Amino acid sequence: MIRSSPQRTERITGALAWADTLLRNNPVDAEAHAVAGFASASLHDSLAAEHHYWLAIGLVLSIGSSGAATEASPLLVISVAEEYTYAQFIKLRRAGTQGLGECNGRPCDNVQFTSRAGSDTTLFFDVSIPVAHLQRSFQK
Repeated sequence: MIRSSPQRTERITGALAWADTLLRNNPVDAEAHAVAGFASASLHDSLAAEHHYWLAIGLVLSIGSSGAATEASPLLVISVAEEYTYAQFIKLRRAGTQGLGECNGRPCDNVQFTSRAGSDTTLFFDVSIPVAHLQRSFQK
């Protein structure tokens, strides 16, 4: 059994508090659920860890099932941050440019990523939900 130092426990507790704050404001933040899951597991709260891990995985799989990440069939996201969360989940890292364009008449981000093997790929994301939210916020 690995013994935790008080400093490590304090950092883990702080990470869990940070994730909880994010989740109060946005209960569908997959990255915050992943952090909460890791912190909960580190604090030996297996029930909370499993809860957060399943939510994180479910949210990312929901993005992945919304399209093919192509210009003809972009992935639907509710925030730009979800683009990077999704890419990280499928083991891609940001490589190049990001641009706002149009896919099937809807606003669409196209983002270049690189796989661990070094191959580049461009993923397309339907950003109509965050764009509409942004437009509404400017109208207030």
